[in-house]
Amino acid sequence: MLFMLLSVAFAEQVDLRQYYETQKEELLESFEPPETGKEVTIKLTTGAIHRGELALLTPGTVTIMMEVGPVTYSRLMLDTFTRKTMFAEDYAHYTAYDRTRALKNKLEGNPRQIGEARTHLGRLSVKSSLKKTNDRNVVETTKDNTEITTTTKSKAETCTLKISVANMTPGDDTYQLEWYFIKTPITEDGEIDPVLGDKGSTEIQVPGKKKIDHTVTSLDFTWAEVTTERINNDLDNGSGGGDARVADSGDEYRGFVVLLKCGNEILDEKSSSKTFLSDEWMAKLKRQPDPPTPLGLRKKGKKK
Repeated sequence: MLFMLLSVAFAEQVDLRQYYETQKEELLESFEPPETGKEVTIKLTTGAIHRGELALLTPGTVTIMMEVGPVTYSRLMLDTFTRKTMFAEDYAHYTAYDRTRALKNKLEGNPRQIGEARTHLGRLSVKSSLKKTNDRNVVETTKDNTEITTTTKSKAETCTLKISVANMTPGDDTYQLEWYFIKTPITEDGEIDPVLGDKGSTEIQVPGKKKIDHTVTSLDFTWAEVTTERINNDLDNGSGGGDARVADSGDEYRGFVVLLKCGNEILDEKSSSKTFLSDEWMAKLKRQPDPPTPLGLRKKGKKK
């Protein structure tokens, strides 16, 4: 009887989320990756199996020496078991999750505790498509015997993301989905460094072991170049002459970032470029989008 009371008390005090984090931290410290030069076997998510000598192991890739030479595989191409043997993060995550699930099964007699402390696991997949439109317009006028030609070139880009959110746990869960679009402003000196543009977020509920699709479309990223050429027909040499001025304005599409979150924890992240997943960019994503780029003028030289 005393043992049963102690078991119930222990169950009420267990925080599965904290247990998972503690286990993961300990496992990260104890992980030992395979040694370079060692014979390894890897299995891809497609089911294909390859063997070779381990040549290089980075946080995101594994390179093995095969008969055809060195072959590099992305971490995302590998099945779960292979990732657990190659990468510390995967080893710690999957092992800690298995241990937490085993503890949860022991505590099933206390549903209140289980409901209050769940382990959140979710995955993202993102497919992007970019729609582009271009336009060109030419207007010719004459004023005071000066021919004026105004040429306007404009471009619009719109990005659409097809996002799939997968719940990796048996129970229903609610996630926060955030998406960001990156732009490159056009200034009088040309392109400058990319900045945060359009963004959005939504709450999404996913049943256990299921996937939910969500599609988002960015605002239009527009850019225009207006060229004004003037030719004065009153010049003495009769050959004409003048100058061209170009006005640039707008923004060009550069990329995207999608985050899957539960509270303040990022469960998964996807981007069009690894650059946008750096610590520097993660800090930028918390800011409001920058204002539109002002119109800029620059000289193009004279036309004879």
